Amino acid sequence: MYYIKQPQDDINFKSTSITVIYLELDVKGNSVREVAFNAQNNVVHRFPSNHYKEGTYGLFEFSPYSIDNLTSDLSKAEFEEIWNANL
Repeated sequence: MYYIKQPQDDINFKSTSITVIYLELDVKGNSVREVAFNAQNNVVHRFPSNHYKEGTYGLFEFSPYSIDNLTSDLSKAEFEEIWNANL
């Protein structure tokens, strides 16, 4: 598994309120979990989730990451802390 932090400057979400998104990717680069925040540090996207409008699909669900030379930006424990703190 890979744990990725993508700031808004690195992704094409400038038309949204997302300023950072944290991703859990499987070994093939597919999105398993996603949580995104706005500038006020409020959760604006969560996948999978029944509580968020777009929670039934992932922003990266249909566009796997290239895992060539991919390294995690944070540990599993750090990702879990972010995920669990914002349920």
